[in-house]
Amino acid sequence: MLKHDNTVTESVDSVPVTDKEQDDNAFYLSVIKDIILWIEHNLDKSLQLDVVAERSGYTKWYFQRIFKRFTDMTLAGYIRRRRLTKAATELRLTTQNIGDIALKYQFDSQQSFARRFKAVFNMTPTEYRRNPNWDLTTLQPPVQLEMPPLPQPDIIMLDDIAVMEKGYHYQSPLDEIGHLHEEIRTTFWRDFIRLVSPELPHCYVRTAYDRTSDQPECIAIGYHIGVDDPAFIVQENELTPAVINRGKYAKFHFDGLFRDYRDFTFNVYLYALPQLGLCRRPGLDIEKYTRTEAITDNPPEHLCVDYYIPVL
Repeated sequence: MLKHDNTVTESVDSVPVTDKEQDDNAFYLSVIKDIILWIEHNLDKSLQLDVVAERSGYTKWYFQRIFKRFTDMTLAGYIRRRRLTKAATELRLTTQNIGDIALKYQFDSQQSFARRFKAVFNMTPTEYRRNPNWDLTTLQPPVQLEMPPLPQPDIIMLDDIAVMEKGYHYQSPLDEIGHLHEEIRTTFWRDFIRLVSPELPHCYVRTAYDRTSDQPECIAIGYHIGVDDPAFIVQENELTPAVINRGKYAKFHFDGLFRDYRDFTFNVYLYALPQLGLCRRPGLDIEKYTRTEAITDNPPEHLCVDYYIPVL
């Protein structure tokens, strides 16, 4: 538990005008960041406000005030919205039973969960799961108190692109998908680069996310790496023809370190798309990787990627 002096001589709602108040604000931010991270790891557990406040080191009354001041949300409302968002994501991407999801996120019953869910998403959990489009604007991402500038997309119409590709498939628990992506996809790339010339200027990746019935809490992922220029193919017999489908896409550009790319894609889905009011339509995510360094068995230090998300 964090320990602080609860004695405050100024109202937390006053405008900071002194160095001490500025220092206090920085400290409050640090405490709230720690609590937000702790909440994120405990959304499937009982989170009584008394327990959360005790974790912060402040009284329940005082911590709720500073939380509201810095996030513009009540503490209880934020926890509820994060739970509903996690539940909505699991409805979309997994085959877990609705009642199990409701209990996992601490709702008293499937009925009370359905009422809360419909109040936020304007449809029942079943309707949400069956909807072919995914409106991300109603999701509540984790609060970022110091948010970096969000990537801005170009909205484009993409023509069909014929590729020769190799497909790789695996399953992942939803909560582990980010870390597992990096580990297992490195293996895929090592296999793929032996099929193409080291002079390959760029390649495409199509990623499919599907529900799986044999493991309800997991996602089935299809990861397809392809080449649109046959001149750079070395072993054609291991590749199959495919088409990147035409349509409307939000095209985001990333030019940076390999280690930062996962956070980039996270920010695109949880923050950029909702802020822009974009709704994801059916289709696969597309990545176009442009080579910026020699192709080797090891992950590159630098990535240059155009990231296409199908939108309405």
